[in-house]
Amino acid sequence: MKFYLDKYIKTTFFFEFLKSSIYNTLAIVSKLFASYITNKLIALVGGINSFSIVSQMQNLSTILQGIITAPVNLPLIKQISYNESNILESICTTAITIAIGTGIVLFLPIWLFNDEISFFLVGNYTYSSFIPLISLSVFFSIVNTFFLAILNATSQERKYAIITVVSSIITIISVVCCVYYFQTNGILYSIIVPNICICIYTIAAMQRSFLNNKKYRFRLSDFNYPIAYKISKTAGAAISITVLGLVSQIILRKTIIVNISPIEASLWDAITKFSLFYMIVFNSIIQLYFFPKFSKNQYKVNYGASIDILKRSFKITYVFYFLIIIVLLVFRHLIIQLIFSKDFLAIDNLMILQFIADLFKIGGFILGNYMLTQSLYKNFITLEIVFTLFYFISGFILLRLIGVKGLIVADLLKSAFYLFFLTVYIKSKFKSSQKNI
Repeated sequence: MKFYLDKYIKTTFFFEFLKSSIYNTLAIVSKLFASYITNKLIALVGGINSFSIVSQMQNLSTILQGIITAPVNLPLIKQISYNESNILESICTTAITIAIGTGIVLFLPIWLFNDEISFFLVGNYTYSSFIPLISLSVFFSIVNTFFLAILNATSQERKYAIITVVSSIITIISVVCCVYYFQTNGILYSIIVPNICICIYTIAAMQRSFLNNKKYRFRLSDFNYPIAYKISKTAGAAISITVLGLVSQIILRKTIIVNISPIEASLWDAITKFSLFYMIVFNSIIQLYFFPKFSKNQYKVNYGASIDILKRSFKITYVFYFLIIIVLLVFRHLIIQLIFSKDFLAIDNLMILQFIADLFKIGGFILGNYMLTQSLYKNFITLEIVFTLFYFISGFILLRLIGVKGLIVADLLKSAFYLFFLTVYIKSKFKSSQKNI
């Protein structure tokens, strides 16, 4: 009887996942298509020589966006998923206040030191005028991230998918228009314009269901300091993921541009973006579907359910991973030309190593997000810092020894060791919690 009950529960869980994934898949596919169009235009219009330069600016935008929107992303999802709805207005007000405050604090120094930032990124002052515009545009992404987090936390997959799909369409249209009217400069404008357009659309889309709802109104009187402390801790951990890795990429990319060649930097950047292109799928599955479930199942409260959801997250995610990798291996030459151009076919030699690195990286994504939901912040941030430094130092050494391939090897080693240490740490936490029962 127990066997059939367990089988029924597992089957129900899988079909629930598939049902949820119908909407999530629409959202993911739209993001992938928008990413594809953007990278294709950069490759065709900018060419292989400027591909890495544009990536530096994209990384800057991603870092700023990751910092400013951190309080209204994963921390907001966690707080809404874990807490009762009667404090929803306090959670929302607190999260968005921290996000706006963080943006204001960052905004002034970026405007003042735009020349220095441009020199740090690309070794000259050519792009100084774009940097303040990039920082300003990031403010607009707070709105979209805020509402998507609420939809995710409250399991409104259909509305989440609609907002994401339309936002992706807006991104594609604005990117094409920027490149068409401004050519090479349009590639840089395409980093800025979509955030503004998506913000306007999101406000219009949420006007009836959210903005007219008292629970989602922004009132400083609802700011809650204990909630702010919890959100700040989760946000700090989430920021460490975004900032540390991207800053390492920026420094390593600049090293290749200055010491080897912009073309080699573009090839490394292409394999990195190729990886990100399909890793969006797995990161989205983990954050859209499993993150809220991790939040609801605290291992100290419900040990069995927490273990069960963690095991299933690994099984389902890795099944999808191997299916996608088989397709990518068979059609890799065609896919490379579709995403970039034939000038980037040289990355074929790096793909197998990158696939192995991503195999370990997915496990790290799962366990890292799990740690965030279980409030294991200090050790999580420590591990992020240690392994980012490991990647940076080993990457710098291997880059000088074996060229760009050394950065892929460094990524593989870092991802493997990171997954190993996370597994050991979480197992030790499980054992200690069982002893205290």
